[in-house]
Amino acid sequence: MAMQKGATHQKASIYNVYLPEVHPSTIQIAMSIVAKSAVLILFVICCIATSWVVGHDLRRKASEAREIGMVESDRCRELYNANYCGMNPPFMRETCQEWFDCSERDNAAINRLSLLGNYVAEACNSLVHGMSWQSKLFVLAFAAITLQTQCVWGERLIQALFTPQ
Repeated sequence: MAMQKGATHQKASIYNVYLPEVHPSTIQIAMSIVAKSAVLILFVICCIATSWVVGHDLRRKASEAREIGMVESDRCRELYNANYCGMNPPFMRETCQEWFDCSERDNAAINRLSLLGNYVAEACNSLVHGMSWQSKLFVLAFAAITLQTQCVWGERLIQALFTPQ
């Protein structure tokens, strides 16, 4: 009799009491979809916020680079005029040409890719240099475990999706 009561108890679940027509697998699938959707939405929001911040910082760095370029151009123009390079002195021909090229440089042309590279390098350096070796080891181990787990879950998902039933 104890076996029958235990077997009956195992068949009954909280899902069958409140929602007898819904199977636990359906509820699990729905909860999984909701949870994964929430994580995906949060990830997209974080990506949008990060790209906005990085874009804002890159625009600021580009304007600073333009200002620095204009200051250098003005300085070169002043040196060119102060040394009478317009009269083409033979002993300063190369230096005058450098000052002229510097003064005629286009300050609006900023290499945004190099600015992005410098920005990423500064962010990584500030993150890594502020960490102790124990923290670096923990982050490396966490990343390795996470990547390995994701690879295993990915293999299982592929097997589940493409295995005939």
